[in-house]
Amino acid sequence: MRDRINEAAKDSGRSMNTEIVSRLDQSLNMDLEVDNVWQEVHRRDAQIRALEEKLYEREKEQKEIQTRAMERDLYWTNISLALNGVRRANLIQFRASLKHILMSSDNFPPSLKSYAEDMLSVLNEKYDDLPETAEAMRFLVTQADDAHNLVYAAPDGELDPDFIIDPPKQK
Repeated sequence: MRDRINEAAKDSGRSMNTEIVSRLDQSLNMDLEVDNVWQEVHRRDAQIRALEEKLYEREKEQKEIQTRAMERDLYWTNISLALNGVRRANLIQFRASLKHILMSSDNFPPSLKSYAEDMLSVLNEKYDDLPETAEAMRFLVTQADDAHNLVYAAPDGELDPDFIIDPPKQK
């Protein structure tokens, strides 16, 4: 090792003692630089972790917003489907009433029978997809009951005719 130090001292034009001091100084400065690099690595790593946490929180908020939007959409879709069932059930009942009027020829005045024929014609023309079967009618009545329960169900689950549930809140 002494020969290597002597050769390095000659190459740099210094004494062996000066070469040793220079090499020790370089080594200590290098340790400081390595320490500074590690401190910078740790500082940036902490910044990255903080940014990752913010990103995670934003993603979580975004998912909550999407969930609330989907809940609102589902709420209004259910209301729409249920109210459509109510409308169709009412139309079927109206059609049945009109047919009853027409079949009971002696019990109703001619003007009412004429009105019933006109209305039945409009119903058959405009709503030709209304079901005729009792099973289809039961399905529509169930939809109507579901609409009633959806709209009039209080938070405790009890039906309250004076309570109408609000749609999901926007935050």
